[in-house]
Amino acid sequence: MTRYSTAWFDTFLPAADPPPVDREVAFFRRHFPVRRFPRVLDVACGIGRHARALAEAGYEVTGLDHDAKALEAARAGAPAGAVFVQRDMGDLDRLEDRFDVVACLWQSFGWSDAETNREVLGAMGRRLRPGGRVLLDIYNREALPALPIEEIAVRRGRKFRTRRTLVGDRFRVRISYEGSREVDELDWQVFDPPEIATLGEEVGLAHVFTCAWFDESMPAGPDHVRMQVVFEG
Repeated sequence: MTRYSTAWFDTFLPAADPPPVDREVAFFRRHFPVRRFPRVLDVACGIGRHARALAEAGYEVTGLDHDAKALEAARAGAPAGAVFVQRDMGDLDRLEDRFDVVACLWQSFGWSDAETNREVLGAMGRRLRPGGRVLLDIYNREALPALPIEEIAVRRGRKFRTRRTLVGDRFRVRISYEGSREVDELDWQVFDPPEIATLGEEVGLAHVFTCAWFDESMPAGPDHVRMQVVFEG
């Protein structure tokens, strides 16, 4: 399991200034209404920005992550409906609870080799109650070749360099930071829409729909880097 550096958290996701999640919460309300889908497992929850917002919207959320520092930030001031557990996503079968929704957001699926990723998706399905749903928010491999191979940008006053490589179904991203020796080497298995739908069906999940940017009216395609895939158990 890849672990993000301190520089990554400080640059992209400071706990004091998290990016908004309004679009994601609105998507949940439309497709997983709280009366029918009250219990949510947020896999790889990080600092809990989705888990906390969903709890404030009335869901009972369990956030799961392997990073103790991220979970410390997630627990700080969390609403009563959000609890957090330190565990790797490869250990989902050790959880005893069943959930109405298992969500894995912000390209947090696909870190391992193909067989392990398959097992993780199957374990997500096994954590569902009958009729529950899995939500993956992942990159669309069709769109990745259009991204620049290398770019330099500034975020929150820090300059960083990103280098991207797509080889087959592996997407590798290297991020280095001005003023820091820390480097993040990120590596995912990535899918096109038919492939991820097929993988879900192979592990016993029924494909419900795929869209882009949390907008069910927007088909996933080569013009959209992010796609959301919904399965039903």
